[in-house]
Amino acid sequence: MWIFKYERLTRPAQAAIFDRAHAIVGIGFVFALIAPMYFIFRRSQRIKSERNDLHGSAHWAVQKEVEATNLLPSEANRGGVVFGAWRDPSGRVQYLRHKGPEHMMVFAPTRSGKGVGIVIPTLVSWDESVLVLDIKGENWALTSGFRERVLKQRALKFDPTALDSARFNPLLEIRLDLNMVKDVQNICTLIVDPDGKGLEDHWAKTAFDLLVGVVIFVLVC
Repeated sequence: MWIFKYERLTRPAQAAIFDRAHAIVGIGFVFALIAPMYFIFRRSQRIKSERNDLHGSAHWAVQKEVEATNLLPSEANRGGVVFGAWRDPSGRVQYLRHKGPEHMMVFAPTRSGKGVGIVIPTLVSWDESVLVLDIKGENWALTSGFRERVLKQRALKFDPTALDSARFNPLLEIRLDLNMVKDVQNICTLIVDPDGKGLEDHWAKTAFDLLVGVVIFVLVC
């Protein structure tokens, strides 16, 4: 510091030049330090404002996205499959429905609300015929009466282990003419080889032949 002050006293002309140079260098240094920090800050703000898919893109749909799905209540979706709901800006709950030819799949953990949230609401509002694989019988108990009384549809429960089950005798589909043997073989194949892998095992072939003979005996005797 002493040398710096001494030079300014002994060489005032050069000191003014160096002062100007020091100011230019100082301003440049400050700008070089602040400018990158400013651009980094701006970029980070822009990234935050945009959706970042680094850890996945799943998110709750906004109004624009919901409207673009064409799943909001309309005449085209009336009586369709219920698979969600959305609360509009006025606070009213709008149920999302789909009634197109496309397939739908809902998957979630056990006891997570698939039945009460998707299946049952659909069964009490679906206005066309429906075939339900109801292993536990819960959907039948909760919706069959409503579909008969309100939707005016005939509801049938097929449960081979229940006395009140609807009945289906596959033997009634067999034509009692020259096609009888072929029809019997087709039905027995469905029983003995339901996967259609072929009867390569000896016992499977023997069971098939025995079943064909028994069915023909029942039909003609």
